[in-house]
Amino acid sequence: MQKYEEGLAISFLPKKTRLVGIWKLKKLIFNDRNIILSDVDRKNTLEFTKEGSMYKSFIYNEEYYTNYYEWEFTFDKTKVVISYEYEGQPHSIELVVLSLTNKEFIFERKEQSNKLKMEYEKR
Repeated sequence: MQKYEEGLAISFLPKKTRLVGIWKLKKLIFNDRNIILSDVDRKNTLEFTKEGSMYKSFIYNEEYYTNYYEWEFTFDKTKVVISYEYEGQPHSIELVVLSLTNKEFIFERKEQSNKLKMEYEKR
């Protein structure tokens, strides 16, 4: 039985090994509607380290930014929990993993009544 909804039936690489690396945004779906990505959007990256750090790099108003987060899998490895601090308060986001291969990371995130599905490819 496969672990993730859109994933492979079997993989010999541990999930953490598959997730570690730099990921480039490939596709964005907001409330079941495909969002057309600009060239700037396609430069957005997520970098996961084996030590549990995550860096989100993006361009906004022609400036390049990198934000720091921490990450970990849930016990059953079906979600990635992203933790960060905002205005001195701890926050976290859960990413529901739909597919995680050595080359593709697809996840879904829900915020209130909105659903965001993002597809990344390994750089």
